[in-house]
Amino acid sequence: IELSADKYLRYDENGEFTKDSVEDFIIKIGGILYNLNRSPIQQKVSYIKGICRNRFNYFDIKTGSIILNNYIKALQDYGWDERQVMNDLENEIMPRAKEAKNWTEWRNLLEGWTCEIVEDWRQ
Repeated sequence: IELSADKYLRYDENGEFTKDSVEDFIIKIGGILYNLNRSPIQQKVSYIKGICRNRFNYFDIKTGSIILNNYIKALQDYGWDERQVMNDLENEIMPRAKEAKNWTEWRNLLEGWTCEIVEDWRQ
């Protein structure tokens, strides 16, 4: 509840909560609880998808999830632990999500990196 309140509740010029912000606050509580019960990696994946959804005119949430999960699986199959994966998501994937011009650029980058891991890193 505190997380939702901090993020969504807003005041109007009279110091009262706005109706829209109260509605958002209530609606978002379930999603916040759901995400808090997920692994840190999956929480970060949700955050990255949110960046993409907010930045790109088009973002295919299902395909985006698959692409991110394939990338993470490739890193884990290569032997990376949770700390290394989280570091990569924060320092490589999140900045690229913020810098990419569109869905296609972001998708091509992630799919290319996944192929590199699977094909080149194993040699």
